[in-house]
Amino acid sequence: MGELGGLIAAITVPRIVKLSVIGRLMAAFMLANTVILAILAIVPGYGWALLLFTCYELSYGLVIMVAITVRQLLTPDHLQGRVNTTGRLIAWSGQPAGALLGGMLAELMPIRLVFGLMTLGVAAGAGLAVWARCDCPQRPAVPTCAWGAEPARARAGETGGAAASIQTGGQ
Repeated sequence: MGELGGLIAAITVPRIVKLSVIGRLMAAFMLANTVILAILAIVPGYGWALLLFTCYELSYGLVIMVAITVRQLLTPDHLQGRVNTTGRLIAWSGQPAGALLGGMLAELMPIRLVFGLMTLGVAAGAGLAVWARCDCPQRPAVPTCAWGAEPARARAGETGGAAASIQTGGQ
């Protein structure tokens, strides 16, 4: 059931990214993750937990997909493979360690407390996203951020490539 949330995220993210400011979207979805996890830590019964976990997977999927979109928009075309491979290595390398730590904590303490601790970690990430305020608007191949970064292809006057593919849905 949780993967249903990820599927909905995959279907809706192209439309959502075009509607709003990317940095604010990431912060909003991370805040949603925090709230959902906090409720999940105290909700009684498996039915509500399953529904909340599906909602969590939706908002988490949106965070990941929007983050990858930003990474692709800000990375020069000739570095796309290297940057995306490095991003995947970092993200996927943490998953086994997180699963091990979560399993160990679940053996040592009540699962509600484990979800509470998980909420604190996600809240720290959400707070960082809100604090950083990366306001990267969706513009044709030239996103700019609050800190003044813009993609190399925009500085070079290039258009198209990965950014155009993302914005048109690969068409």
